[in-house]
Amino acid sequence: MLYARTVPVSLPHPLTPLPELCELLNLHAATAFAVSHHGCASGLLAVDIAGRLLAMDGEPDALALIVAGEQVFTLDEMLRPEAQIFGEASAACLVSADGPRDRVLSYATLQRGDLDHWATDGLDYAERFAKQYTGLVGEVISTAAERAGLRVEELRLILPHNVNVRSWRKVCQRLGLPPTVVLLDNVPLLGHTFAADSFLNYRTAVDNGRLSAGDRYLIVSAGYGAIFSAMVLEH
Repeated sequence: MLYARTVPVSLPHPLTPLPELCELLNLHAATAFAVSHHGCASGLLAVDIAGRLLAMDGEPDALALIVAGEQVFTLDEMLRPEAQIFGEASAACLVSADGPRDRVLSYATLQRGDLDHWATDGLDYAERFAKQYTGLVGEVISTAAERAGLRVEELRLILPHNVNVRSWRKVCQRLGLPPTVVLLDNVPLLGHTFAADSFLNYRTAVDNGRLSAGDRYLIVSAGYGAIFSAMVLEH
């Protein structure tokens, strides 16, 4: 079991939800740990780690459960000036090393430590992050598509992290894609729900008939750090 977490601290010390969750689900033999190194992109990191660990395990029926969901309580997160509105939600998905369901074709991640919001070499990180954001998101999308052997325009759908609509229109313009290729349904409904966005948007896409068998689609997310990640899958 992997807990895809955005912030380093999600509960008061020494509380941790993983042992309690394993007890509730009767997963006493499961190895459980948290992944938080990629901020809001930790959900994609967890999928990649789970796949790698299962491939090494050698047990064909083994599964990894990924969970995401946070209620931020620390003041520095609640009152962060550059973050206006967040949503609180939970999500989960199962990963196997092989099987008939959605298949991971590629994973790409780009880290820009010079844009990290915890950096101490100046207070202009937010301005620099905003200026380079569109280009970096476009770069990681293009890299993931190329690693999957696809052109960006061959992607059936892009599942974003649920920040503002305007930024995604700029990304689409940069990539030469119509804005309709990005599923933005949940931006006004849920807002940005930390590492749960990827899984919630996938559920919405399936429920609304936006994906058919054989479609290649891309999930993309950005997190403090600064991390930009994208994953191409086949439905």
